[in-house]
Order: sequence, then C-alpha cells, then structure tokens
Amino acid sequence: MRLFQTAALIFGIGAAASFFSGYFLTDGDFIREIILSVSIWFFAIFFLFVPHITKKILIQNILFFITSVVGMTFFIVKDAHMGASTVWAVYIVFLLYSIVLDSKRDTLFFLIFTVFTQIVLWITFPNVTIVLDNAQYAKRLFIIILSYAAVRYVTSEYDSKFQGYQRFSRGQEILEKISTNFIAVNQDNVRAKIDEMFMMAAEILQYDQAYLFRFDDKGERATILNAYVRDSEDNSLLLQLGRSFKISEFPQVEPLAGKHSPIFCDDIANLGTHTQDESANFFLSRGINSFYALPIFVEEKLSGFFVVEYKEKNELTVVESRLHYLKIIANVLGAARKKIIYEKQLYDFAYIDKSTNLPNRNMLINNLEELLLNRDDADKLVVFNVELDNLRMINDTFGHATGEQVVIKSASILQTLMKDGCVLSRIAEDKFIIVMPIAETIAQVMDCANEITDAFVNPILPADSIGSLFVTTIVGVATFPEDGRDATPF
Repeated sequence: MRLFQTAALIFGIGAAASFFSGYFLTDGDFIREIILSVSIWFFAIFFLFVPHITKKILIQNILFFITSVVGMTFFIVKDAHMGASTVWAVYIVFLLYSIVLDSKRDTLFFLIFTVFTQIVLWITFPNVTIVLDNAQYAKRLFIIILSYAAVRYVTSEYDSKFQGYQRFSRGQEILEKISTNFIAVNQDNVRAKIDEMFMMAAEILQYDQAYLFRFDDKGERATILNAYVRDSEDNSLLLQLGRSFKISEFPQVEPLAGKHSPIFCDDIANLGTHTQDESANFFLSRGINSFYALPIFVEEKLSGFFVVEYKEKNELTVVESRLHYLKIIANVLGAARKKIIYEKQLYDFAYIDKSTNLPNRNMLINNLEELLLNRDDADKLVVFNVELDNLRMINDTFGHATGEQVVIKSASILQTLMKDGCVLSRIAEDKFIIVMPIAETIAQVMDCANEITDAFVNPILPADSIGSLFVTTIVGVATFPEDGRDATPF
C-alpha cells in the first residue's frame, strides 16, 4: 500500500514538473504539454487504486511493472529527439521501487526494458547535439531529489521489513516457549502455567489486561480462572479472580457464550447500535478502547473464552497479526484444558469410587502410607471397617440399582460423622473405611464405633421410592501400632 501511494506521489509530482519545465522553461506547446502531464497524472491515480483492484501480490507487481514501463516511456518519448537527455536517468527511481516489490523477475524485466530503450535511442539518434538550458538543469535537480526520496523510501522499507522479521522471530520464539511450558502442565500447576503464558504473550501482543473464562457444562455460569494486568496499580479489572457468576446476569459476557468464532473490536467508540451502547460504556468506563475474545474448544465443545483488552485503539494493520497469535494461544489453552480433563479422568478412575465420589482402595493405601510414614508409636491411629451387612440381601431382593442407592445414602450418612482429620473411603461394594488419626483412649474408640452403628438406626429411603429399608452394619476396629505398622495389614 505504501509503495503505491509513494509511486502515485512521484507520478503526480512528475506530471507537474513535466508541465512546468516543458511549457514555462522551454516555451513548449501548451496543448502538447498539458496532454502529456494529464496522462502522467492519470497513472498516479491508477497507482492509488491498484491495491483496491486486486489483493494478489503477483498481479499488483505486474500492474506496477506495466505502469512503470509506460510512465518511463512517456518521459523518454518527450525528449527522444535529444536522446532523452537527462530524463533517461529517471529509470533509477523506478528501478529502486521495483526492488521493494521483492520480485527478481519484475526487476530484471524493467532493467531489460531500460537497456532496450537506450539501444533504440542509440540507433535512432546516434549523434545528438543538446543544449543544457534551464529546463535540463531543472530536470536534473528534480531527478536528484526523486532519487534521494526513492533511496530513503527503499531504506525505510527494508528497515521496516527487518523490524517486522525481528518481531515475527521474537513472536515465534515466545510461542515456542509457551508451547514448551505447557508440556508439563497438570492440575497442580495449570494456574501458574497460564499466568506465565499471559506474561510471555503480553510481550508480543502488548495487551493491557487478559482473562481466561471457563464455562460450566450447561453454559449457564462462567468462572474467571486467570487474569493479567500490565499495571499492578490498575484497578480496572473486569472481575475478581476465581469469581463464578451467571452469564445471563452479565450482558457483556453473554455474547461470548453463544459465539464460536473470534470476536474483536478495534475501536469500541464505534459501537453504534443502541443495544451495544451498554457494552461500549462498560469497556470505556474502565479505559478499554479495543479487545479480542477467542473461544477455547475441547473436543469441538466450547469450554471457555480467552479475552485480551487494550487501552489504546487497535490499528487495522495489526488486527490480522494479533488474531494469528491469539488463535495459536487459544489452541494451546484448549489442548492444556483437554490434558487436564483427561488427567482428572485417569486420576478419578484410579483413585475415586465412581458411585460415591469417595477415595477408593488405592487412594486409601496412599493416605495410610503417608500417615504411617515415620509415625511415632505414641501417636495412635484408628481404622474403622464399616460393612453393610445386609447389602447382598437388598441387591438380591430389590436389584443392584436399589443397592447402589443404599450405598450412596450410607456414604452420605458416614460423611456427616467425619471430624477434622478423618478420612472416609469405599474399598469394596459393601465396605467403607474410616481413618481417624487421633485417639487417646479405648473408650473414645468405642464411642466412635457406637456412633457409627447408631447412625443407621433409622431406615434409608432410596431414590427409586420403593420404600424405606433398614441397613445393618458391622464395625471392625484396628489401631496403630498394635494391629500393624504398614498400610496393607490395616
């Protein structure tokens, strides 16, 4: 875009300079000079429209090449009778601009055309006598100034490209660090990993605030898992970290739940409809002038949203680049979320009883091993083995579905008895284990055992409404160190 604008400016100035030197300095024919200048001016207008005519770089390069060749021809034809004295040097300007296109083929073609025109002039006008008058000197000054402007422009373009390459290289480096950082993500460190990601991504995306929302399974509530603010003294955070809220009660977040594609606004002040006024005021009141919001998917299901906010308006030239990086980060977050979910599923399968959500036998053994590690003999530990004595009869009479409901109700009853430090586990279909790490006397242990049996005095009402069922329990007791020093004997 900048190249065509600059070339259009050069052609426009060239048209004016051509008319000035041809008519005022050399007393040329007015009609001839004005037609030539207007023709060159039309080329300038055409250059401005090339980026809008086509977005394909190859076609843009071809149009630039053709227009430059025709424009160059105009300048040479005008002074062909004197061997294109002075004006032939204008090819330097067009050659420099063709280099910016980064097309060796187009640059070579332009060079060949320039050499060809000089050969034609050489053959046509082998000997030319010229007079260096005011017009010729003015043209030389004009070409020198244009050459300087062209060199400065080419230098600026390559400097801009180099800086762009540096930014791209730095961006790729940071994305690689982010991806590597998430390789070791798990349930324990996921929040810290995302916080680190926010800080690293802010270096290339330059956002002022960022949030990670997670939606519940029904898509009715949202929770802010992570938040980032560039200025530690900034008090314009959207919501407190960890807060859960109904999406319907937060109109500014509600559109995110129903949108499965990125949302961005480069200038919030341009939100013009009445329904968007409230959202615009919400952002502007916190000093936010632009934002991006990207969905987080886990197995094609919307899991949450990643939102970044800017206090400055975003230029359209950076929107595409920032969306590119944000989409990659959103994919990384989705993959991390998926890994956490799978990790939890594996953990639950290995250590959690599915029906009661209580620790299973594997988890119980781990807990006991931790409690017994380097435990002093004076530190008593009691294990209660609670067996549902008539569960098999209930299963045979009313079915396993009813029996499972009885187990769930029994687990709830036992959980109400748990005191600080006690651990309840289900190790078999009809057996629960209660670990009590503190017990001073045998009487206290017996009181606890009686409390367990008394809790089942009243009948249990299963969820399938077949009626009340009495559950009989047998409670066994083992103590440390008398009945064992390892987890397995218990």
